[in-house]
Amino acid sequence: MNQSNLIPNFENPKNKEINLAKKEIFLGKGYYIFKSVISKRNALIIQDFFLKRNSKTFSKIPFKKVEEGNHRLYYYPTSPYWHPPFVDYLWTKIVSVRNTLYEGETWFEQYKLRNNLDKKSTEQIIEFQRMHNWACFYWYKKNETHFKHIDEEGELGCFLILTEKDVDYLNGGLYIYGDNSDEEGYLIDNELQIGDLVIFDQSRFNHEVKNLIIEGQLGRFQFYVPNIPDGRLKEHYTFGESNKVYFSRPTNFLIKKLIEVSYLFKKRDIHYSRKPVFYEDSSPPIFKDKI
Repeated sequence: MNQSNLIPNFENPKNKEINLAKKEIFLGKGYYIFKSVISKRNALIIQDFFLKRNSKTFSKIPFKKVEEGNHRLYYYPTSPYWHPPFVDYLWTKIVSVRNTLYEGETWFEQYKLRNNLDKKSTEQIIEFQRMHNWACFYWYKKNETHFKHIDEEGELGCFLILTEKDVDYLNGGLYIYGDNSDEEGYLIDNELQIGDLVIFDQSRFNHEVKNLIIEGQLGRFQFYVPNIPDGRLKEHYTFGESNKVYFSRPTNFLIKKLIEVSYLFKKRDIHYSRKPVFYEDSSPPIFKDKI
């Protein structure tokens, strides 16, 4: 099998558009939409792989109210679980775009300094970010919501759009609020098309997902790639019942060994996002070139 057919074509933004996006994200309305970074044809292939061939792979953690939260499939860049090749490829591409946007911004420059990354290459920075980041396929079904909130500094979120309003759901989606006097918000989903990449500064504006009306359609589906600030993830953790210990930051060799031994004798509290992942249909999809 031609391995290149296992990943979709991804259109990297040009420098001119990057500069425009920086102004909109950090000084303007807080978000920018990169149109058609993957083709609609390839986005539909991803949609089919997850929502039709592997729908049982998603899980929903119970909240106080039935409608709170959404169905999720987590991806850790360090995960020992199998995921189709296009998942890590898209994660890497999206993080690269986000890092390019972040260059020169205070939070990102301080992040690089405190982690001795200021003289490292783009590839080395991404490898470091693998240790303390996760991503997630979000699937909103009927009436599911995400509460109104604002995130902490450094949370520059990316959303690869894999379904469309008026096609896969009738109404609702991500509302962004201008200030405390803004009660209605702005529904960004009205601007989105399948294959788009949205990058949103989640620390600047309140936002929530609400008013979803889904009547027999697939629902609202996106690949969410957040920027998890360093220090948020546990310093060391495991997946499932694995004995292998993963570290979210560089750790002294002897300390690593002591921690690894201690994990052999302690009962593990595994976060739900690191529970085993089982694909019903694990044959990777074959992508097509853009028409």
